[in-house]
Order: sequence, then C-alpha cells, then structure tokens
Amino acid sequence: AVKSASAGGRMKGGAGAQFSNPGQYSGSGAPEDLAIPAGGEAEVRRAGGEMNVEDNVRSWTLKGITEPEGQHPPHPPQGAGDAPDVADNFRAAVDKARGRDLAAAEAYWGRHEASPPGGQVHVAQWFEYAMAHYNAHSYQRASQLLVKVVELEPADPRGYNNLAMALEAGGAMGEARLVLEQGLGAAPQHHGLNYNFAKLLLDQEDWMGAVERLVTAVQGDPNNPDIHFYLGAALRQAGNEEVAQQAFANVEKLEPRYAFRYINTETNSDYEHFVEDERALLDRLSGGEEACRGNSSHACALRDIVLELRGLEQTLGFVADRQIDGRRVQLATGYMKHSFAYGSTFYQSWRGGVDNTVLMD
Repeated sequence: AVKSASAGGRMKGGAGAQFSNPGQYSGSGAPEDLAIPAGGEAEVRRAGGEMNVEDNVRSWTLKGITEPEGQHPPHPPQGAGDAPDVADNFRAAVDKARGRDLAAAEAYWGRHEASPPGGQVHVAQWFEYAMAHYNAHSYQRASQLLVKVVELEPADPRGYNNLAMALEAGGAMGEARLVLEQGLGAAPQHHGLNYNFAKLLLDQEDWMGAVERLVTAVQGDPNNPDIHFYLGAALRQAGNEEVAQQAFANVEKLEPRYAFRYINTETNSDYEHFVEDERALLDRLSGGEEACRGNSSHACALRDIVLELRGLEQTLGFVADRQIDGRRVQLATGYMKHSFAYGSTFYQSWRGGVDNTVLMD
C-alpha cells in the first residue's frame, strides 16, 4: 500500500521545491541548477504527459495480464548490487527499468537520488523513472515513485492521474479511486482524471455518474474518440439510446474505423475479404440462403449466427455492450484475459444466450 494514499484520505505535502508551473513539471522550464542530463531533454519533456498506455485500444487496465513484479527495496543504498559506475546514473536507471533489469535500475536510481546534479532530484525525473517502472509492469514501485511526484506537485493533476492508473494496474482499486478523488479536488475539470474516474464508475455500474464525468472529460478533450465512445456506452446502459447514438456519431466523425480496434483481425484492411470468404464457406456448408429458408439444421443456424454477428460487430453500440459485458465477467470471475473480455461473452450482450449444442456441433 502507498502510505500517502491510505484510508486517511489525504496526500502528504512534500518538503522541498515546488514546481507548480506545468511547463516546469514537464522539464521544459527546469531551473538551470537542476540540470537535465545531456541528450535527455526530449525524454524528460515527454515524461510530462499522461501515462503511456496502449495507443490504439484504451480500455480498462487489466491486472491479470501483468508479469510478476520483482522485489526491490524503495530506496536501495548507494552502490548496491554489481552495477558498474556510469557518468549518468539517472539515464542508466531509466534505461535499465525500461529493459526490465529492475535490480540494476534501483541501484542506479539510489546513486542518483543520493547525489543528484544540482542537489535534488527534479520532479520530471521522478515522473520519468516511475513511468519506466510502469511500462515494465512494476506497478508497486511505480506507485511509490508517483507518490513523490504528487508530493512535489500537489496542484498538478497529472501526478494523481498516473498514480491512480498505477494503483489500478496493481489491483489496488480502492486506493486508485481515492487518488482520483483527491486529484479531482485539485483539478475538477481535468479530462484525464474525469475519464479514469468514469471508468471506475462503469465498473460499479453507476451509469449516470459515469456520464457526468465523461461529459466533463469531453469538454476538456473534445477530439478524443475514446471519451465519446465510453460516453455512448454509459448512456446506452442508462437507457438513453438517442443521446448514446449522438456520442457514437462523434466517435465515427473523429475516427471512422474506430470499431475495427475491437475486431480480432491483426490487419483490418483485409477484414472485408475475410468476411466474404467466411460467407462463401458458410454457404457451401449450409447450402446458402435459399437452402436455409425454413431449415433448422445446425449448419443453417451457425450461418445465421455468424452473419448476424458480422452485421453487428462494426456497430459501436454492439462494441460498447460487449466491452461492458466482458468487464462485468472479468470482475466477477477474476479472469482478466483480453480475449475473454472482448470476445467470449458477446452472446449475452447480443442474443441473450445461444444454444451451445449448435456451436459444439
């Protein structure tokens, strides 16, 4: 558990310098005496953004697909391990963490923290090193580091947002919600905080609470199709189909092939050809449309099921239902594989159940 995000409900204020200007937070305005390592300016500047999650499908973070974390102390002593001396301990720590050599990363970070250029570790360096651990699936360590970011920048929403994502990825859902609430107290209009808080509300099936947060997120980031998509999903679950379709129309305006993110073909450019070939095979198996008219054979039933699915799976309403349904099963079973969430439960979303003897046959 992260002490600053415990049941007490308050983040501890950090001692030391406060870099309250977002430009300074990103590293672009760092004081000269807190020198950014040579060649590292672009990396540190990038570290000022939001958490680097999947670029294409921004779904819930799934703790079940993470790799086991290494066990490492929060502050290893200077010179720990067999890591050779280097000129830039910070850059070595980040590179080792990105390469998942976490013991060496912690050794270099300990040296950097003990003797940083300029006398103290810049907040952007805490942030970048935390993100390196996050992307190495070392979520507990990432959370510890992001607590420091929040302590140094208590008015900056990005620290809270990324800390919550790291906690969620590590399975600490209650603490993640608490951190998001604290961040929203500091920046109630921040689109990232509202978006991620809405995702937790969707987990709890608080549809209108999620709608409220997603409307705020849309106002802050109107060109983000993911926010419009989950807004449509929440509205659909709340029974407001007309407004849900407006949200889905915004998604398709921003990204016409958005639904293809959720279709199980690695190269979506071939999807139409795949569907044509699949239909030809089904027609050969069943005898085709004429032969299946009034025919209750298993082959014809399978043809009907598949053609109905192909007609629906490109519609955002169906995709949204499948996401909600898959997540519900994930939370109920603890089975967190992507394929289970996005594929195996579509029958419940769409037909209310299918006779499994048809599929077994």
